[in-house]
Amino acid sequence: MAELKFPIPAGAGAAVSESRTADVIRVTGANEMAVAYYLSQLEDAGFTRLMENKLPSGIFYAYTDGKVKLSISFLIMRAEMRIFYEPMPVAPDFSAMGEKKYDKVELTQFCTNTSRAVVTSTASGMGYVLRLTDGRLIVIDGGFCTSYGDDYPDFKKLLWDLSDGQKPHVALWMISHPHEDHFGALLKFTDEDADVDAYMSTLVRNGSPYEGCAKDMAARVPNYAEKNITAHAGDLYDFGDVKLEIYTTCEEPELYDAAPLRDSNNQSMIFAFHIGDQKVLFTGDAYHGAEEYALQIAAGHIRADICQIGHHGRTAHKDDLFYSMVAPKVALWPACYAQIDHDLEHRFSNTWLFSDDTTVIDHYVAFDGNKTLSFPLEIGGHPYSSPIKK
Repeated sequence: MAELKFPIPAGAGAAVSESRTADVIRVTGANEMAVAYYLSQLEDAGFTRLMENKLPSGIFYAYTDGKVKLSISFLIMRAEMRIFYEPMPVAPDFSAMGEKKYDKVELTQFCTNTSRAVVTSTASGMGYVLRLTDGRLIVIDGGFCTSYGDDYPDFKKLLWDLSDGQKPHVALWMISHPHEDHFGALLKFTDEDADVDAYMSTLVRNGSPYEGCAKDMAARVPNYAEKNITAHAGDLYDFGDVKLEIYTTCEEPELYDAAPLRDSNNQSMIFAFHIGDQKVLFTGDAYHGAEEYALQIAAGHIRADICQIGHHGRTAHKDDLFYSMVAPKVALWPACYAQIDHDLEHRFSNTWLFSDDTTVIDHYVAFDGNKTLSFPLEIGGHPYSSPIKK
């Protein structure tokens, strides 16, 4: 981890060595004046600002001196400043677009092998691909590669099809959380399958049952360790056509203080893509707990036109507040209908989908096959029609 060769704010506690990703310094009792003074100290020391993002809970910054990256958050309600420090990742300039090849940004929901099943006792897998107008791809997860099924051949074909038969250029491959139904297919990809500029994850570093997942990826994915960018709450990334905003990650120690928040599904990143005037929110497998923290961070800013429903559609009444705050008009379901209608494995029905308060007009279910949405997305014409629940 990076050496402490940067100004340390007054009142800072010791680095939290058990942090799941970057090391973190905490300053309690902070206020805006203290934060502004610290930022001026950084600039006097030769650090340059990479990012500033104002959200309802506070302000998020990123600074670098070329060697160290400091991700700084000021949480107003907690009167706390946090500084995550790590070696500066080697990241491309995502905003540098190439020649325009397509008229519109497109998002494809991948139909995994298990999402084509009709059983409720297996995970469905998950994969999404954004295609920018210059042909670059942003990949989210990718599906299984286990005894449940091998999504690698179909997901590889999807990337090549979206690239018109040319070798895919993946600007960023995001891993929502360390479960094999999300990152399994990636383990089989090689340099011949796609050119990947960067990966993004907040996989656990140590002290977790899922520590091995991060080690497995680092060992098996070509250049993963060198190309991985650790996401932090409040981060912004510009891809020209779209902007990526991170709301929560698994690094927040509060998420591990009590069950059920230790659940590995709540290690999922919650993030959004801004595409023109529309926003697409992704939740991975997050549910109440991680969702509540996202609401604390983003509040009304969490609203989105399109939302990937968490944990393969397995929402319960405790998730309803989150989705009511998101208030999407379009729901993306990485699942089969049986899991959406009534999840027998987890013994609860989908309360939000069948609530009178739902705001959703259109539903896209992975069971129905790969589906590509073009932006700006016209909403209307895709109501929920389950072959199981009538």
